[in-house]
Amino acid sequence: MIAIFPLTYYYHIFSHFLDSSSPKYDLVFVEMFFYDCLIAFPHHLNAPFIGMVSQYGVPWASDLVGNPSVYSFVPNFSAPYGQRMNFMERFYNTIFSVGMKLIRRFYFMTKQNEVAMKYFGAEMPPLWEIERNISLIFHNGHPAVTPFYPSMPNLVDVAGMHILAKPPPLPQDLSNIMESNKKVVLFCLGSIIESSSIEEERLIVILKALKEVPYKVVWRWDGDIDKLPIPLPSNVHASKWLPQQSLLAHHNLACFVTHGGLLSLQETTYHGVPVVGFPFYGDQGLNIKHATDMGIGLSLKFFTFTKDELINSINEVIENPRYKKNAVKMSKIFRDQLETSLERGVYWTEYVIRHNGAPHLRSAAVDLWWFQYYLIDVIAFALLLAFISIFIFCTIVKFVYKFICKKSHKSRKRLKRE
Repeated sequence: MIAIFPLTYYYHIFSHFLDSSSPKYDLVFVEMFFYDCLIAFPHHLNAPFIGMVSQYGVPWASDLVGNPSVYSFVPNFSAPYGQRMNFMERFYNTIFSVGMKLIRRFYFMTKQNEVAMKYFGAEMPPLWEIERNISLIFHNGHPAVTPFYPSMPNLVDVAGMHILAKPPPLPQDLSNIMESNKKVVLFCLGSIIESSSIEEERLIVILKALKEVPYKVVWRWDGDIDKLPIPLPSNVHASKWLPQQSLLAHHNLACFVTHGGLLSLQETTYHGVPVVGFPFYGDQGLNIKHATDMGIGLSLKFFTFTKDELINSINEVIENPRYKKNAVKMSKIFRDQLETSLERGVYWTEYVIRHNGAPHLRSAAVDLWWFQYYLIDVIAFALLLAFISIFIFCTIVKFVYKFICKKSHKSRKRLKRE
């Protein structure tokens, strides 16, 4: 089970933290994406902790700081939706988000709580109680690169923290390529997706398309060149490793063909480079959807796109000036901040330490039951009062009506006798 793997596998590394004689720690950082067993560390060390959310819009992260869960326009991180969802998208978004929260709480956290108790002792409070003491969450979002959402003060956006304003110079071979070509295409599927594992049929489509693209292409190919199903085109430079930020920062980089990873989208937005994206899984669909909504690129389905579709998409993004114009616009928005994301992260880290966990930032919403938070009890009480009021009103009307009818009947009988 991947979710509980780190604690059990790296126990020999973490074990010295379990020693009662370990030094006092001022703060603990914990990843919030299904590594919940690690939440036990700040409790064991009696230290405040900050949650790190590497994706956008993880539903339970919002709950931990009392953020409103607005499924009508805030898409789930793994749903390929924008902020303007139709009825069925809002329906699926709601069901998926609520279902994900319930599965995490009643399945994953139960399993991980058992693992944590094994190492931290049976007297440890449940993880779902410990996590409610979280001081702050660093969230990997920004309106330029992710959909926006209502936010509490202890959920801090730090998207782009890893971005280098001035990346290192390019190696000589890549520098020569970038300088000798006015428009260059970067084709990179990130560090997790191995391009050498792509099935042969898809590789042939990609290589044939790149061969016909009228631009120099820099391609991250992590396999051996002689293992390619067809010869490498002469306009394609392949390398097992590429300095992606340095390439994106170059003025001759005209298009980025990407899988849609969030960090890659942040980098290309920061440097103002339009994209052609084909998401594979996770948050990549949402990231590419946001990029297309912002007008900085086009989206393709990786397992079905044709050679011509890839060629036409790359040509469209490069030759149509609106994509570059929008990319530059979003770059300016992303850069226009009071401080860098790294400086913001440092400030809030020190802030939490200075104020002993910053409990004053904690929303009372965290302590409410779901029916209190959504005012279900208030609505139910209001409906009950309305029902009682209507019932009393109807009873009175009925009584008055009977009284009047009875009196009228007696009057008519009297008149007949007379």
